[in-house]
Amino acid sequence: PQHLSLCHFPSSLRRWSVSGDCLQTYCAHNAFVYSVRLVPGSDLIISSGEDKSIRIWDGGEPSQTIFIPAQSAWSVCGLQNGDIVCGSSDGVARVFTKDSSRVASHSEIETFDQHVKASEEAASK
Repeated sequence: PQHLSLCHFPSSLRRWSVSGDCLQTYCAHNAFVYSVRLVPGSDLIISSGEDKSIRIWDGGEPSQTIFIPAQSAWSVCGLQNGDIVCGSSDGVARVFTKDSSRVASHSEIETFDQHVKASEEAASK
């Protein structure tokens, strides 16, 4: 590739050229960014951070945000099959997929959404 991957600064990501020029800055996180990765086989970038979120970047713009029910999303990784794995401060590794044969049930998704909401409410107190 003609550029080095990414590095993160307090709440943004930057893509650098091999010669050391900043090619692009990505801004959407509201707190420290802890992890940034390229998704294998695609041009997507994923990041995670202290703002309880996983951000999916497409063409330099945030295309999707996934909030998790933990204090921080410490590490994120894109798998060869397109899934995204996130390790978080609550000691849980979560896998997010678009593959309909592996998507969680409706009730599991509702429970997850309730936990995210409860986590946001607890953080705002």
